[in-house]
Amino acid sequence: MAVKSAIQSGSQSFKSGGYDQQRRAIAIHQPLIGQVKSAKVLDESIELRQKLMNRVQQFIAPLATKDIILALAFGERGGMRPERRTLFLQTGTAHLMAISGLHISLAALFGWALARGIQYLFRNRYIGLWFPMLLGWITATLYVWLSGANPPALRAFLALSIWMLLRGKGINWTPWQVWLRIITLLLIFDPLMILSDSLWLSCLAVAGLIFGFNGFHCLVG
Repeated sequence: MAVKSAIQSGSQSFKSGGYDQQRRAIAIHQPLIGQVKSAKVLDESIELRQKLMNRVQQFIAPLATKDIILALAFGERGGMRPERRTLFLQTGTAHLMAISGLHISLAALFGWALARGIQYLFRNRYIGLWFPMLLGWITATLYVWLSGANPPALRAFLALSIWMLLRGKGINWTPWQVWLRIITLLLIFDPLMILSDSLWLSCLAVAGLIFGFNGFHCLVG
């Protein structure tokens, strides 16, 4: 296997306004790029995730949107049709195909809503906060695993786990306090995240939501 450093492959990153490939490689802990010259099969067994993906591919084969389903369910965008990829780029919606905080939060919300529906069958003394949060966390965990556990998904999952722990412990922090502390814990967990553009875009998006919600609450109040 021939290996070359990301510094050599990312020489165009020094161009003003260009894509910084070297910075991204360091941020996602991939400082080296390998090229396979030859290979042979040593073990034909496949992991459970790949088995599920193969079954889903067979089931959705007749659908015209099968490439979108694979991208959203498993994080596999390699089979995206060129014309559809171009459409997403032109409309500014290509980021929706990348599994990140939005998708992880929706998965957790689905689990939480399912648990709340199940709780209608419980006695009052068994209805509490932990069951919906636990099922939401498990649902988010499964979705992160299905999507391939890419760095943005793992980062969002870690932030979601911290937030759920705070809610479960009854810690009453303001949204801005939670926002700042989660960013701090993420950077302590992985200092190289500071080089990730997606981290700061996600942080700014959440800050915008907090600011907008607080402004709307003040207007209504």
